[in-house]
Amino acid sequence: MTAALHVGLSGRFHLVKRRASDDAIVETREFANLITDAGLNRWGSGGVIDRCLVGSGNTPPTVNDVQMGNRVATSTTIQNPAVTFAYSAAERWQEYSTGYRFAAGSATGTLAEVGMGWADTGLWSRALIRDTQGNPTSLTLLADEYLDVFYTVRLQYPSTDVTGTVTLGGTNYAWAMRPINIHTAQSWGTLFGYPLAGHSASYEYANAYTGDLVAVANATPTGDLSYFGGPYSVAAYVDGLGSGQFYRDFSATSGTTRNVGNIKTVVFTLSAPNGGRQVAWQCAFTPAIPKTSTQTLKLTLRVSWARA
Repeated sequence: MTAALHVGLSGRFHLVKRRASDDAIVETREFANLITDAGLNRWGSGGVIDRCLVGSGNTPPTVNDVQMGNRVATSTTIQNPAVTFAYSAAERWQEYSTGYRFAAGSATGTLAEVGMGWADTGLWSRALIRDTQGNPTSLTLLADEYLDVFYTVRLQYPSTDVTGTVTLGGTNYAWAMRPINIHTAQSWGTLFGYPLAGHSASYEYANAYTGDLVAVANATPTGDLSYFGGPYSVAAYVDGLGSGQFYRDFSATSGTTRNVGNIKTVVFTLSAPNGGRQVAWQCAFTPAIPKTSTQTLKLTLRVSWARA
């Protein structure tokens, strides 16, 4: 079977200009960004954010942007804390924020645009600098001033359970899915430094339970039937620029001697090579799947993403 869940993405910038002599705040700006198609596509195969870019270009951003209008400077200097985290169990979202500093003298001049990207060749997002009324404007950075750019990404999970049906061994099963443990923060590098839907089969796993779905935060299903024994697989990413569909499939197999019993819920966890969890989903079946020691069970999870 293949079950699918979707992640909606949005972001915003918060700019703080300070005087180097006394660190006094001179000016602040806050506004939304536009996540590019190139950025969404990149997240199927690699990391998307490891630097901030500022420029003087004033052309409106489009989803087709692949570079800044006129880049002035790039910063990879992350501020402490490296990441801040927030979540809402009721609304089913997570937010991750990080900050990059442009030291005094590194981006002097009139700035009109800001972006986030990777490896100095990719553009995850771009925005024109805006005033408090939301109108495009500019920000002048003097030689004795420095600029902190804070960027926040929201991951919006489906607001209600995703449902479907599957036939296994001639029996129809209804399934329902929702996120799990969204209260658990990951590092910025874990989440945005690798492909969203899993780096490789070595860092993915699934666990079976006899208990039903639980709350999306700070809960675990009851009746642990242990983890799937594998094999696990992560499908090769299919370029989504032509179709506008960005997704990746992850499969887990329970062998004949694994997870024997009535499988009610399976928790899928997708991780990065440094061991940090990226996203996790729970899927419940009605009726429970009766698995014996002579049967295998293969489940496939599809994770898709797009601008919210």
